[in-house]
Amino acid sequence: MATESVLNPKRTSSFQGIIKTVFYGNNVRKVNLRECYELARKQPGVVVTDHPMYKAEAMGLPSDAKVLVVNDGAILGRTAKARVLVPKMGSDAGKYESILREAVYDMGNKPLIYTNAYMGLDPDCMIKVHYLTTERHAINALNVCLNFQHETPEYLEAYSKSVVLKGETDVIMIADPDWKHPDFPIGLVIIDPEHNAVAVLGLRYFGEMKKNLLTFGWTIGVRAGMVACHAGIKEFHLAEGNASMAVFGLSGSGKSSLTNSAFHEGAIKTESGEKVTVIHDDAFNIDMAHKKSIVLEPNLFDKTDATQEGSKDIDFWMTAMNQMVAENEEGRKVIFPTDIRNRNGRAIKSREWLLNLADTGPSPNYVCYLMKDTTLPPITFISNHRLAVAMGASLATMRTSAENVAESEMNRLVFEPFANPFRVYPLTLDCERFEELFKRGAVGIILNTNKFYGANGKEIDIPKELTLPMVVHLARGKMEAEDWPVYPGLQIPKKGSLTFLDKDYDEKYTPPKEIEYYRLLQKRTQQRINFLADLAKQGEIQERFVDSVRLAMITMDDHIREMEKSILSGS
Repeated sequence: MATESVLNPKRTSSFQGIIKTVFYGNNVRKVNLRECYELARKQPGVVVTDHPMYKAEAMGLPSDAKVLVVNDGAILGRTAKARVLVPKMGSDAGKYESILREAVYDMGNKPLIYTNAYMGLDPDCMIKVHYLTTERHAINALNVCLNFQHETPEYLEAYSKSVVLKGETDVIMIADPDWKHPDFPIGLVIIDPEHNAVAVLGLRYFGEMKKNLLTFGWTIGVRAGMVACHAGIKEFHLAEGNASMAVFGLSGSGKSSLTNSAFHEGAIKTESGEKVTVIHDDAFNIDMAHKKSIVLEPNLFDKTDATQEGSKDIDFWMTAMNQMVAENEEGRKVIFPTDIRNRNGRAIKSREWLLNLADTGPSPNYVCYLMKDTTLPPITFISNHRLAVAMGASLATMRTSAENVAESEMNRLVFEPFANPFRVYPLTLDCERFEELFKRGAVGIILNTNKFYGANGKEIDIPKELTLPMVVHLARGKMEAEDWPVYPGLQIPKKGSLTFLDKDYDEKYTPPKEIEYYRLLQKRTQQRINFLADLAKQGEIQERFVDSVRLAMITMDDHIREMEKSILSGS
């Protein structure tokens, strides 16, 4: 999806105009990938390690290019509270215009650089990005080029032949990490979603740049009739046939582990020619018109908390952030990951780390929501497509180290619609798109990747060693499920059907026949209803989806009343 010229004055706004004009200042120069690297290598605070950058020469970088490390200060994750959307400013629009004009005036006194990159790796979805920042923060310009698709002759040719989406412009972003304002101590992100423009002020963390750019990749896709997915997607090539699976969850939910696994704890029979193809672990669009899923980024932005010093994973790294660096016995500057220095260590890593990869794949057969609700078994089928939308719109999860939130917020159960906190368009559009996806045959699945409320209220861990082979069994089409009487529209595994994975599965994970459990399930369901009902009042979700949960709640209430009668009667 190529875009029309960003210079068209008939489709612009004051905010886009302020942001775009910065690119033409006397203090601005355009840089390519190699120039970004050379500037970043000399940037104060950047550590030039002795780890070779993966395939540097093939990208046009010096053959001896090294992995560069940049470390942030107090803020080590995304700051959602800093985001302000132009359409929601109302009477404050003039105030924010003034702040933005003053910010770019200040940028006019600094050496600035800009570079181009692209989102989308298929001719039906190619979006050009213009990124501008201060020369002092060249490492972020380099990271934009490496995380997304940097300019190459081959890609430019493909882009020139790609589909043009009428009414869309290129995405433009300016960033000044050193900006300060007394009214915005955590920084400020001004987003103009209708005109594909964004200013990131006072924020250094690269994940802020990445997710704000992906915001437009999803938004442009949705305006083109696609399904926006903050998710992983993979295809299983099995003896029983092929199956595609999308995995929705926030960072830390198990999304990347589940998506990127090649062997699934031995459940993939490689000796028989079975394999998996990973499309991506973080961001894609589903083009329903062409029944395919399209990757938005060519590489991975991975958490490194599980990476050990000296791991082969590091061989695939390009840059890294929030990492400990020290000299080893040989006097080499090496990276010590595992979040020793701080939480949320990250690396931009080549997707070639994966055994099999592709830039596009089929539309998913299974849509899996990763939830951390202890009332839900390890796997639950959603047999009603409206309920499948409602469950996605009330995806229950927990905040993670990837986000800049208070420690008190880290372990609190929250609802995040479709695991996408970066949405800048009405949620109703997502609901409509997902409803159509389920109507076309996609099966909704809930995977609990946290703990389950077991017998006597004892919470039981749900390890990845169970989840990984379980989803392969699902992809084989062999999962046996039955209606969950207490929750119409949901199905749970038949007794005995998963004991081959864990001989104690039924004992551990079958919903216990205890009223305390069902009261907690009732409470969680009511919280879900309240959340969805509030969204409906705001016009963010259609009532029919809320009603699908309300109907289930009626049955649940009846079940609990019968249990209470039984307790009172002593039977």
